[in-house]
Amino acid sequence: MFATMTTTDMTLVLGSASLFAAVAWGVARAGAVWDSIAGAQWSQQTEMFRRLGLQTSRLRLGLRLWGASMIGSVFFLWAVCGMFPVALMTGVMVYFAPRYILHYLVERRRTLIRDQMVSATMGLANAVKAGLSLPQGLTSICEEVPEPLVSELRRIEFEYHRGRPLRDAIEEVRQRLDIDAFTLFALAIEVSLDRGGNVGEALNRISVSLQENQRIERKLEADTASGRQIVQILAVFPLFFIGFFYFVDPHAGALLFGTLAGQLVVCVVAILVYLGVAWANRIMRCDV
Repeated sequence: MFATMTTTDMTLVLGSASLFAAVAWGVARAGAVWDSIAGAQWSQQTEMFRRLGLQTSRLRLGLRLWGASMIGSVFFLWAVCGMFPVALMTGVMVYFAPRYILHYLVERRRTLIRDQMVSATMGLANAVKAGLSLPQGLTSICEEVPEPLVSELRRIEFEYHRGRPLRDAIEEVRQRLDIDAFTLFALAIEVSLDRGGNVGEALNRISVSLQENQRIERKLEADTASGRQIVQILAVFPLFFIGFFYFVDPHAGALLFGTLAGQLVVCVVAILVYLGVAWANRIMRCDV
């Protein structure tokens, strides 16, 4: 095959291969540079992912997709569609999107661990009342507690069997998670280990308190569920209105995106919707 190729064909093949290698090297270098920039920008959220046991490998891929979508959307809306105000607004929205997405993932993980602490604390209290030691009780509840809390309990158990004091192993997990429910759980055990006392009774009181807090928080979530749903509907309503307006009068609807004044109106509406949603969420936010 190569023997029948002319000098020109060989030059084209080598040039294409060199271009492909250069592009691949450039993409790899750009990915490394972007990882360092995104890592510095979202270092706090990445640290929270690590503390809560979430996978940071998927986070790196997500941040790369975030960068590509931000650059691609701005380029398409500005260079291709010629809508600079909309492109700028879209770029700002995409830029701040990871903050809300990562906050949602972190809070969902923290809420899941908090809810699992109720059954785990009750199970450990019953195990201690039945005559088991604290390490034996941790081993017994690890068979019943689901993820992600069971991973933290098994880490405590693993550190204890390696020779680390149980108090130090629990304290390390408490500081890393920084969750109120686990803090109460850890402090009850640490005080009992330091000063003595009925560990089972202390854990039982903690479990009752956690159960009551969980009941109140779920009641608040149920009471504000309809309000949150209304806010979500009002937030997406402008999109449906623009689509309906364009369907009824395509020529007038095209003015929103075909003229500078229309694009500025779209940007102002987007800002007002964001401020309204943020204000409504702040009003409905209740901390127990």
